Amino acid sequence: MANLLLAEDEEILAQAIIYALKQAGMSLTHAKNGEEALRLLRTEMYDMAILDITMPKIDGLEVARHIRQQQDIPVLFLTALSGEENILAGFEVGADDYLTKPFSYKELLARIKAILHRSQKTSRRPTQDTSLSLGQVSIDSNAYVAKMGDKILPLTLTEFHILVYLLSNVGRACGGREILKAVR
Repeated sequence: MANLLLAEDEEILAQAIIYALKQAGMSLTHAKNGEEALRLLRTEMYDMAILDITMPKIDGLEVARHIRQQQDIPVLFLTALSGEENILAGFEVGADDYLTKPFSYKELLARIKAILHRSQKTSRRPTQDTSLSLGQVSIDSNAYVAKMGDKILPLTLTEFHILVYLLSNVGRACGGREILKAVR
């Protein structure tokens, strides 16, 4: 089951999207603005983000920029902004697709399925046990969990990948640029 983040400030539209996608077997978390979307992205793992551009507090373009800096999940813009400059701006910040309102729920579902299908083919998620440990620190890359003893460490996705890289290269000097390049 795909786990999606929907960032949409129009409550009635959001509920209709949630209903339609849940009927298709998808799990959705709804953020009512960009600030809430960023908070959720720091605490949960999503397979895809569906973003409105014109949201209060932080707009969808800024949320997409943050996603591209921190994670490797697909982004679909679902917005009323239909001008060419808006569409190009969406793709420039890293959108995988762009759908304008009004839209067909069937088309939305088809686009989501196509994006998820493509992203699963190129996913970098580990498929085998990749547990690492050093002293009190242990990592389970399959579950994206880092622990210090029995306490789970509240890491961002980038921090988690840096820790995995460092534990995978114990005893070797690693430069900052090398680490960032490896985790991106």
